[in-house]
Amino acid sequence: MTRPGWWLLSFLALASEPHERDAVLGDVAESGKSAYAVIPDILGLIVRRQAGLWMVWRPWVALIGVSALAGIPLSQVSFRFNVDLAEQLMAYQKYGVHYGTGVTAGKDVAFLFCLAVGLLVGRGPADSPWGRFRAVPYGSRGWCFISSCWIRHG
Repeated sequence: MTRPGWWLLSFLALASEPHERDAVLGDVAESGKSAYAVIPDILGLIVRRQAGLWMVWRPWVALIGVSALAGIPLSQVSFRFNVDLAEQLMAYQKYGVHYGTGVTAGKDVAFLFCLAVGLLVGRGPADSPWGRFRAVPYGSRGWCFISSCWIRHG
């Protein structure tokens, strides 16, 4: 059996339970068939196992409930974001300023940069994967937010 074929079979077998995975891969190794000849059999097993999980009503209720409860608010947020983005782009294109505040593009970028730095640098070591490597004191968050307000409104 070729190395890429064995890797593909091992990857496909990850969709099954651990005890089934060992049994399936062991049977394939003992059968002596090529990996590509066994792929349809493994895929058939995976599809049958997954289809069996959807034969009861609980997964369907969960799927429909989550999609209905989350889908409607997410579509409203997406629509509002699209409208706001279009307003901003039209204002930048026509007037060269931020819609609603009149801030130029350069000041707006500097404002967003200071906010991003304040959020990233000012986080504690427990919150951040790079927190133990930083040498910036905790008070830097306030400086970044104050400077961002000064940039935006100054």
